[in-house]
Amino acid sequence: MNFEPIHTGHALTNSIITQLFAGFCDLSLPKAHWTHEAHLIGALCLIRDFGVTEAETKMPDMIRAFNIAKGGVNTDTEGYHETLTVFYLRILAKFYVNNMHMPFSRLCEATISADIGERQYPLNYYSKDVLFSIKARKHWVEPDIMPL
Repeated sequence: MNFEPIHTGHALTNSIITQLFAGFCDLSLPKAHWTHEAHLIGALCLIRDFGVTEAETKMPDMIRAFNIAKGGVNTDTEGYHETLTVFYLRILAKFYVNNMHMPFSRLCEATISADIGERQYPLNYYSKDVLFSIKARKHWVEPDIMPL
């Protein structure tokens, strides 16, 4: 497949979203295309297709498998991060429910353009020490600044 990188301000179509999600699922998406924005869109696709509870079950293994398939690792200092993943799934689920009236492609665009799409957004809820701890990488940790 000819993948297109996703970034803030990107005009998304259902075709681009479907291709990105399929590439993530079957591990054919190039590593360089697994951006922060692509993570968010992948999470939204899982929430749309399975609901947040099942997305929280599926996404961790999917990210770990993708990291390994692309030559990465999942350790105490890099790769999969449990707290960030669960945090975004829960925040995105609320955003999804509040914006279900929008076509899905527009909802994805709105997500990556909104405050919640910013990489630093979790720091509204977590101190750096807590969020970037080994414990938070390995296990869900409740926010220490503001509850979800």
